[in-house]
Amino acid sequence: MSVLLMSSVKAFVRGAFASTEVVDVECYGGEFSSDEVAVSGFKAPAILIAGLGWTRPRGHERMTGKGCRVCHMAAFVVTSNNNRVERMLAAQRLAEQLDLQLTTWTPVNADDAVIELAAPEDDIRCENVYNKKIDAKGLALWLVTWRQCIKPRLPLPQLYELLGIDIVSTNVLPQISPEGAEGGDPIAVTHEILFQPPTA
Repeated sequence: MSVLLMSSVKAFVRGAFASTEVVDVECYGGEFSSDEVAVSGFKAPAILIAGLGWTRPRGHERMTGKGCRVCHMAAFVVTSNNNRVERMLAAQRLAEQLDLQLTTWTPVNADDAVIELAAPEDDIRCENVYNKKIDAKGLALWLVTWRQCIKPRLPLPQLYELLGIDIVSTNVLPQISPEGAEGGDPIAVTHEILFQPPTA
């Protein structure tokens, strides 16, 4: 279910910002460190979405019931500029815009959807995660975190079979071109995702 939430969040964020405001919106795994930047495929300004895990609801969230999960989500907001102050202000501004977009997001669940999404919980957090090594690469970084409930609409065994996937990485080019840098193209990362149909 959390994979479907990731896809929904990515689609929502991509639709909330024009490509002139945010160049790349991608799902992201791992910590955002200077070593990761060297092999990551994005062009700034970028919003990189990650799942941090999930817990069971405690009763005060927007959803409860069998199979319900409270997913912990994060978005790395990355900007680049040759001027340190300008890139920091741009990252802060973009993080606040994302906060506002998440605050007003009410997911529309299709009748045939296999899971139901709730709106993000009210405890959205935004944090400046300045790092000297990241700064030395001409980047600024903010972190936006939130919780969001998901609930299955199918029996759990059937949902388990539906969510079985194979992911095959087919192309990785180790090159990055942040905004404001000269030359170079961003990394191209292509994944082939094969969904396994439910067994009879």
